[in-house]
Amino acid sequence: MSDAISILSVKEAVLRDLIGTRCHTKATLATGTTTGTIKVTNSGGVVYAINGLLYTKATTDSITWGSGLTAITTGASTTATVFYAVCIDASGAITVTQPSALNAAGTVTTNTDGTNLPSRTAGTCLLGYIKVVIAVSTTFTPGTTGQAATGITTTYQDAACPPLVDTF
Repeated sequence: MSDAISILSVKEAVLRDLIGTRCHTKATLATGTTTGTIKVTNSGGVVYAINGLLYTKATTDSITWGSGLTAITTGASTTATVFYAVCIDASGAITVTQPSALNAAGTVTTNTDGTNLPSRTAGTCLLGYIKVVIAVSTTFTPGTTGQAATGITTTYQDAACPPLVDTF
């Protein structure tokens, strides 16, 4: 009986987290004014919840990607597509995370949910994703390389919660 209660508790916690931690309005993510940054452009601000508590983030520009992200260098005949998660905490601090199994060639081990999307960090809400396509013989360094630089194609996707597929 205790095993059934444990499993139920885990499922209940996952559901509570999914329902209580989400973005309620579009962040409208975009390339920041300063090279290598991003911005939240929703003029009405972003309403989001973490653990059932609501917060608001005003329009913000020149948000840095943060540190510890892997630079990707493609070979003469290879390209890479990497997804980054944009998350926000209760204080309004925005962070960017990469897939945990990312290497310098841009190869990602598929997550257990079948996607190549990075997870949000604990205590944060997912605002959306940044998809970066890196052309042959190109280096992309998050937070340094411009998102519109030669050989770099960037797509922003707002999200309410983690999607089931990574096909944007």
